[in-house]
Amino acid sequence: MKKVGVFAAVLIAAIVAGSVSAGATNPDGPSTSLRTEKPKVLCMKYRSERLFVRARPANCDFIDANADLDSLTSWALIPTRSVRWTHWGHRSALGKGKGFMRGVGWRPNRVRLSRPRVVCGRKVFTRFKGRMNVPGQGWSSWGRRVPIMGCG
Repeated sequence: MKKVGVFAAVLIAAIVAGSVSAGATNPDGPSTSLRTEKPKVLCMKYRSERLFVRARPANCDFIDANADLDSLTSWALIPTRSVRWTHWGHRSALGKGKGFMRGVGWRPNRVRLSRPRVVCGRKVFTRFKGRMNVPGQGWSSWGRRVPIMGCG
């Protein structure tokens, strides 16, 4: 009981001092804190060269973080289509759909997004892992995590 009273006194003192809830009164800021918000992901529509941020995108061309947006080519993109997200959490996201493999075309694909970070004022996933059904070889391993762009 004493711990609750001490915590309440510290909280009241902080509110009076103005050090708490500075973001809640900001009319330009988001209504929820970035800490409790679920992350989204930065995607691109390659043909229209349009960037958008969305949670659970069905169609997304993930952009390699090492790519130069001024001279972006299809080699810097990880295209996915018809993705159904089985999990979208605070730390990772899992989905199944189709991914494009150069020289083969669209193949069944599994996607894992991870490492959420606050970038450009929004919480987004910054790592991509894919697992693809390769003809004649079956499902590939998850492979390495590819850094994806969080700000465009």
